[in-house]
Amino acid sequence: MKSEGWDYLADYSSVTVNHLYDQWRDILNDNNRTRLEGVLLSDNEFEQVRLELLKNKTPYDAQLMLAGAFNIDISEK
Repeated sequence: MKSEGWDYLADYSSVTVNHLYDQWRDILNDNNRTRLEGVLLSDNEFEQVRLELLKNKTPYDAQLMLAGAFNIDISEK
């Protein structure tokens, strides 16, 4: 996977999936602070993002989703 640009992070080899989701949520909140106008993602909004990610069939599809190629609206309705 290193040839594809992925690095093995030993610090993450024994963490739970929930810990990884928490880390990702923090990253999403930090990277989108302006768009979110300082309001953190609600549990419902993050669950929608997580469910969208789980719909992907390939790592390529997941990367497109993470890069914003699908313009997914997760705003509370």
